[in-house]
Amino acid sequence: MTPDLTPATEKEILERLREGDRAAFTRLYHTYKHRLGVNLKRLLRRDDLAEEALQELFMKVWINHTQVDPDQPVKAYLYKIAENLVADHFRKAARDQKVFQQFIQEYREEENNNIDAWITRKENRELVFKALEGLPPQRKNVFSLIKLEEKSYEEVSQMVGISVNTIHDHVKKANSFLKEHLNQDLLMLILAANIVHGLC
Repeated sequence: MTPDLTPATEKEILERLREGDRAAFTRLYHTYKHRLGVNLKRLLRRDDLAEEALQELFMKVWINHTQVDPDQPVKAYLYKIAENLVADHFRKAARDQKVFQQFIQEYREEENNNIDAWITRKENRELVFKALEGLPPQRKNVFSLIKLEEKSYEEVSQMVGISVNTIHDHVKKANSFLKEHLNQDLLMLILAANIVHGLC
């Protein structure tokens, strides 16, 4: 770890930095990067986030170098920037989580009111077929005939040899099952998409 600067040396470096001296900026970076990195890693709990925050911190220092005050302790200045970056990170994380939860709630309300429309969309068929595997064989068959092949209740009643009332019961229970199952699958898909996005 690079030792702390003496007050006189620190003031000289800050004066040079304020004038746009890159060598002074580099000296400041190497003096404080390790301890700032350790602190950021402790707060953010991830090496990649800490490294990203560290780079952003020193980018802010360079962009705002004309505002540096040589008469003020630079350590406090740097740690204040680090503190703000960490706070921004957690504010954004909380905001993203709120938006995500709102999206899921709106989706559930919409699809609970219109499960038939969701099931018949071509792009959703793969999820529907997967979900149907969790139904008892006869209920799966009845539901597929009614919803996917668009046969009437009377036709299905004659085909499978059960009453129209029983057909209605199968469809109702299958709808309830699919609402829950498809909501769970959607959550998994969105979470997976967010993970992949975060790795890109």
